[in-house]
Amino acid sequence: MPFAVNVWTLWHGTEVVGAGVLDLFGPEVRVTVPSAAAEMHVPVSALDGARVSGNHVTLFASTGDLVELDGDALEGFGADLRAQAFTLPELTLALRGLGSARAFPGPDHDRFFAPILAARRAAQRATDAAGRLAALRAPALAAELERVLHEFAVARFPSDPSERRALETVFEDESAPVQSALTRLEEAARDVSAASDDTAFVRWRHWADACRAVFAQMDRSWLRVAPILKATPVPSAGSLRWPWRRREGDTGPRTRHR
Repeated sequence: MPFAVNVWTLWHGTEVVGAGVLDLFGPEVRVTVPSAAAEMHVPVSALDGARVSGNHVTLFASTGDLVELDGDALEGFGADLRAQAFTLPELTLALRGLGSARAFPGPDHDRFFAPILAARRAAQRATDAAGRLAALRAPALAAELERVLHEFAVARFPSDPSERRALETVFEDESAPVQSALTRLEEAARDVSAASDDTAFVRWRHWADACRAVFAQMDRSWLRVAPILKATPVPSAGSLRWPWRRREGDTGPRTRHR
């Protein structure tokens, strides 16, 4: 929806002043000032931020240029602009281990990726930046990764604590890049929360890059962890020394005494 506005900007060193039209055309802000024969097309990805206050909007371009706009009902434009700027990036398209037929698919694969995929779904359902940040909280994802790897080790060595700890140590080493990426994600999320209007969009893009890095490191970690899981399969029930297992030579049915 186009908005009638009064424009002032020193765009690339040239002053542009006059009545104009403001529009958000897909991922691009367009400002035209017919009297100055000026037409500015600014991708949202080239904006560091925007300030919307009543009937006034200031656009902060990554080039350092400012565009000042006055008009009626610009709050709607501001909401549409934020929706464009605070989108969730594509996180799984380039991954090789997630869902690949060559990357050890099965229950362990699904358990490994389940927490981060659930977080992504929650972020997709969120309607604003705060909701997306809350859905992809790094501390929660780090705790879930530790839990899943611990469960893998317990399943393989349920009655051998030393072997279980050794396997967990291997898992910790293989997943260390994920934990480092999650630390950077948490730092980026704090930067977004603390950002002023003139840097909010660029801080969000840094956070989005950190999200992609987390998913990429999870993918690489799985491709290292999966062969270890395959080499140390979960023992079958028959191989465990359960307390009620039949003694050698005992072929009759066992009865439970009450």
